[in-house]
Amino acid sequence: MDTVCFQGEQDLLADRQRQEWGPLREWFESEYNVKLGVATGLASPNHPEETILRVTEQLLSRDIWELCALEIATQTAKSFIVASALVDRETCLAEEAIRLAQLEEDFQVERWGMVEGDHDVTESEMLKWLTACRYFSKLHRDQTST
Repeated sequence: MDTVCFQGEQDLLADRQRQEWGPLREWFESEYNVKLGVATGLASPNHPEETILRVTEQLLSRDIWELCALEIATQTAKSFIVASALVDRETCLAEEAIRLAQLEEDFQVERWGMVEGDHDVTESEMLKWLTACRYFSKLHRDQTST
């Protein structure tokens, strides 16, 4: 039920999701050697059983500290795929993770405007948590590899 596995029905939003989330989904599929389902409307994404098994195996291979960082990043981004990119990809910084996680909300803000004291505060909080998860997992990885 990951956010990036849903595609909007509105053309402009769907185009942006394909453009931004498409490469992210491709990275995840390659990284985990899986195939993701993508749903539109109210349907649920139909992920193959093999995908669920491989992701489970990959999670079980992580230690408790890595899982803690992934859990917080997943809750913050509302996306396990974005959280995985944040902690596993060298090129994904907190700002990019926020951009990917907030894609739909940013689309609505562009159309209808920002709610001061809500959208800006949410993004600031996300930046703190995702930056902390990124640094923690990098430090942990560096310490366990030496």
